[in-house]
Amino acid sequence: MDFDDDHCDDRVPGYLPFEKIDWSALDASLSELQLFDDPYLRMQTTNVSTVDQFITRLEYDALQSEFNEQLDPSLLAFLNAQSQMWIFSAYELLRTWRARVKDVVKWHENGGLKLKIEALSRDEGFDCGSHRLSARRCRVTDVGCYAETRR
Repeated sequence: MDFDDDHCDDRVPGYLPFEKIDWSALDASLSELQLFDDPYLRMQTTNVSTVDQFITRLEYDALQSEFNEQLDPSLLAFLNAQSQMWIFSAYELLRTWRARVKDVVKWHENGGLKLKIEALSRDEGFDCGSHRLSARRCRVTDVGCYAETRR
């Protein structure tokens, strides 16, 4: 009897065969959040998604080893360590995103968002792509904040 045929099929939620998992889903879901067009956050999202795929492979290997009664304690220790690091990186990603959202909301509430957009849009005599991107992100968010207050 093969482990994958018995334990990882479409009938058991959460245990799809490894090859059928949509590895773009986590990245795509996070990308839908406001302010996730920032290159730094996108890089973190890609890294979390990449490590997620790696850890899932380790989890499936551990399940296969347990099923075959050849469980390697060092594999479990490594899996545990990698899972903990994944949690830390996912937390850091969401913490950074939340801090940026709080800043934009605070600027909007105290009337400083338009000033921030103007400051980021000001020509400094050199091309600063991150300022342009931040200004665009604030403009989009300001429109969203305005729509929320109009409801």
